[in-house]
Formats: sequence, structure tokens, C-alpha cells
Amino acid sequence: MKVNQIEDTLEKVNRIYEVRDLVFSEDEEGTVEGYAAIFNEVTNVGGWFEERINPGAFTTESLKDVAFLVNHDFKKLALARSRNNKPDSTLYLEVDEKGLKFRTVLDIKNNTDAMNTYSALKRGDVDGMSFTFLIKRQEWDDLDKELPQRTILEFKQIFEISPVNWPQYQGTEIYARQHSESLENDKNALESVRSQLQVSNNKEVEIAKEKALFEMQDL
Repeated sequence: MKVNQIEDTLEKVNRIYEVRDLVFSEDEEGTVEGYAAIFNEVTNVGGWFEERINPGAFTTESLKDVAFLVNHDFKKLALARSRNNKPDSTLYLEVDEKGLKFRTVLDIKNNTDAMNTYSALKRGDVDGMSFTFLIKRQEWDDLDKELPQRTILEFKQIFEISPVNWPQYQGTEIYARQHSESLENDKNALESVRSQLQVSNNKEVEIAKEKALFEMQDL
């Protein structure tokens, strides 16, 4: 898949979470461990709806080829990569009870970008992790309320995970977007579901009217 196809045609979505439990191994310099996503953590998406990731949303298929980038920059070389978590992969991904865990040993001796990223993470200058994804299955609740709830049941594909500069919020409200069109995609998804619900409700009303009219004719 070409870079411009990912950037320009895919309706990709980025989520940024607070970096928690990052581990820097003293035994092997350049090692970074942490979580790219957390299960059941409520995220406010642009003030339009709240979202959480259901345990089980990450599948083997969705994690078959995942890159480790910086700030979602698809134009730069990946600092690490997981291909089905094979032994020769430089990025290891694990789904546990907390979320999507990652571990990588950055090549800080031969790669300047890797060295700079590792330094920024270890110093705390970069304090966010994010990932880019497509959704396969989702569930909506409370569509009649100001803040509906979306639960991501299954991801279609995870393209990459990234350390990022600017988490917008802290705690359970951490959220950001790298591209304004991603926000529009989220808004359109919500409006589409609401429209479908409205059509469904209208049909139910019409059916009820027809049934009532038919019963009146039988009197």
C-alpha cells in the first residue's frame, strides 16, 4: 500500500493516550515498553461522542503488519515494525487484560531518529502514545443524548503506533487528532448512525399508524 493511499484515501483515525508504565531497560539500551491503547478507557471524541475500546477489539488479523513511527509520519522510515510478531520483527505487540502492549529495542547506535526518539521518551519530553486504525465492528448507545457512546468491538487494521508530542487531555479524557478530516469522519459516522435510527423510527411510526387505521376499519 502506497503512502499517499494511506494518507489521502483511507478514513484513518488517531487516538492519543497518556503514556503509562513506560519501561526503559538498563540491560539493553534503547528498549521501550508501554501501552499504545487502553481497554475500557472513555475518550471524548471532539465533543461529539464518547468512545471506549472493548477487550477483544484487537485481533491477529488487525495486527498483522504494524509500524512504529513518530507523530504518525508515514513519509519517514519506520523505527521498528511488527509482521505477525515473528521472531525477526523489531516491534513486539501483545494484547493483555489492560490493552495493547508494545515492546521495541530502538537502534539508537545506527539511527539518529531512533536515538532522538528514545532520548525524548526517556526525558519525558514526549509523553503521548497514539495509533492509527480502521474499525470493523462498532456499537452505538444513547444516540438520543448529547454525548452518545461508541464501543469499538473489533478493529479492521492497525497501521502504526506512534510516540506523539501533544496529548490534549489527561487521564480518561485524553484525545487528539493529527488530521482535521479524521474529526469529520467521526462526526459523519455519528450522523450516519443517527440518520439510520431516525429512518427506522419513522418506519415504526408509519407501521403503527397503518395498524391503528386497519383496526379502526374493522370496528
